[in-house]
Amino acid sequence: MKRKTCLMLVLCLALSLFSMGLAETYPVYEVVGRPAILYPISEWTKMDESIGGLEMHTKVIADLETGDMLLVSTADGICGWIMKDLLKFTGEYATVDYILNEDRISSREDVNISYITIDEKADLLTDYGVYPKTVYRGERTHDVDELLESLLGENYVQKPRSEWSNSTDYVSNADVEPWETKSVHVYDDGEIWYYDPSVSSERGGEYEPPMMNMLPEESVLIAKGLLSQYFTNGETTSVDKTRLIQERWSYADRWMTDEEYKKFMYNRDLHYFTFEHIAPSGLSILGDSIRASVGINGLNGFDLSWHNFTESAEIISPISLEEAVKMANSTRMAKATLLYADLVYSNWLTESDEYNLSWYLLTDQGSYVVDCVLLKHKCDSYEY
Repeated sequence: MKRKTCLMLVLCLALSLFSMGLAETYPVYEVVGRPAILYPISEWTKMDESIGGLEMHTKVIADLETGDMLLVSTADGICGWIMKDLLKFTGEYATVDYILNEDRISSREDVNISYITIDEKADLLTDYGVYPKTVYRGERTHDVDELLESLLGENYVQKPRSEWSNSTDYVSNADVEPWETKSVHVYDDGEIWYYDPSVSSERGGEYEPPMMNMLPEESVLIAKGLLSQYFTNGETTSVDKTRLIQERWSYADRWMTDEEYKKFMYNRDLHYFTFEHIAPSGLSILGDSIRASVGINGLNGFDLSWHNFTESAEIISPISLEEAVKMANSTRMAKATLLYADLVYSNWLTESDEYNLSWYLLTDQGSYVVDCVLLKHKCDSYEY
């Protein structure tokens, strides 16, 4: 019996010594700068080749130092190189049961971080079917000469065009004060921009435009009424939600309360609306729209991009929303909150007259298009 007890003690001592041999102590650092990106090697690489990103105030242990980089590991064991200027020594030390070296460097595939979280009040499309794979953009639908005359009057003036300009500019009257001169810019890509400075400008003195003192549910009716002078084929039927959703969230980093939102909107001198071009399938054509601003004094202006479209014969099912969010998440390096998701047609990825069936994802840190045909995605903002 004594012999067995001795053997057990020896075994326990051996295991203890073995575990003590694995224990290593490293200094603890805190992430204090952005973008805190982990790289697989001790130098900068392309963003899509990085391991992931760390949030501010994340604690890491560090060991090896090469140039401007430190080899670090998080509490979850995610290991990679990070710029040392983004870290601050906490004065603390931590003991771990592994040796921090380059053999432990993580790969992007091994790091399953959900940077994009879905807000509980997010407006998400959940019921969808099959749609034409692509819609093809044709000629613009509105006659430029007719618009110029209706917007600026019969005696409008064309301004001289410089060799560097990408638009031809027109004004209602070149002999009045700048704040009295309505203008139209006809861009080479077909977009048209109209502006009436008398609605929201200072008019050259102490004058300030009046506040809206109403909610968008009321001012959108005014906007539709003013635009109906120029657009009579149902262009203002569908109002895009994304601008309103952004405004309800963006200025507080959370959803404003009803009272906060009312105060915010009442104290604006302009309200902004996007009127969507809807394809026969019922989906919005992203970017083909009227983006208008309205004030108490009238129509402040609008951007017009409106074309004829034809649908492809091929019908497809979109990828799921879960797949779209996962694809967008694959290149993020910092947290974002999903506020809105809908199916659209977009040429963000094709960069041509072909608009593919896509998911449009609005987050508080930028918007994504996930192309369901090319199975690629793009963000309009920094992802870290």
